[in-house]
Amino acid sequence: MRFTMKYCFAISASLLLFGQAAHAQSKSLYERLGGVHAIAGVVDEFVNRLATNQVVASNPRTVASLSKIPIPAIKFQVTAMLCQSTGGPQKYIGRDMKAAHMGLMISDEEWDSAASDLKATLDKFKVPDREQQELFQLVGGSRKDIVSGDPTLRKEGQRDPKMGKKGSLYERLGGVNSIAAVVDDFADRLLKNPVILGNPRVVESATSGRISVAGLKYLLTEQICEATGGPQKYSGRSMKDSHKGLMISDREWEAGAQDLIATLNKFKVPEKEQKELLKSIESTRKDVQQK
Repeated sequence: MRFTMKYCFAISASLLLFGQAAHAQSKSLYERLGGVHAIAGVVDEFVNRLATNQVVASNPRTVASLSKIPIPAIKFQVTAMLCQSTGGPQKYIGRDMKAAHMGLMISDEEWDSAASDLKATLDKFKVPDREQQELFQLVGGSRKDIVSGDPTLRKEGQRDPKMGKKGSLYERLGGVNSIAAVVDDFADRLLKNPVILGNPRVVESATSGRISVAGLKYLLTEQICEATGGPQKYSGRSMKDSHKGLMISDREWEAGAQDLIATLNKFKVPEKEQKELLKSIESTRKDVQQK
């Protein structure tokens, strides 16, 4: 049997489409969602919606619990959890869902209301139906641990075993909750700093769509946690790679340092801890200010 050119082309096209489909199937949900920057952006919007959700706010136990945790810290932990569960390199270090929600007595109504917020967020970010379904299946697996009438409360005063080495800078800064809050304020200052914004390469990188503000905050929190002795592991690119071609000047570096000091003073971080943190960050200067 002879194959015509048209028939051969049809077979080749079919094989190509099959290969593309197989490649798409081989990608993790993390990759298909867009990685840490996209996931952090979704989480940022979702948590902001939850913070104004009247059904969630009607549970006084939830309100009391959330009042003890800075919103940036919640965003960091949820981002880490979703990245890990969808196949990303990030690692969730927080308490398991059952322990984290123990005593809150989350109702089915609260769960469904939060799920609606997540759905609205995913739709806003134009996440495809297939990826939405996979994500909801993952999240749904934790429902039995979150929706519970268990009135047992976590013992207060216990030292968190995930606080890193005793006496570490991480612990003295207050752990991931405090560090995430500091990073949130610091990053917002940086993004408004006229000296930083005077560098067109930085502006182009920040507005290219390749990164998100929420993603930057997540990765910076992760990095500082690891550098100060915390259990988190930085999952982003090296400082040299991430700042390649930006041509950061001494003036820009100093402007960023002043923003950080202003943030640390705002959060009343003691002078000793400030000096240790600034020394740790200074060690990256040669990679950030590469020529």
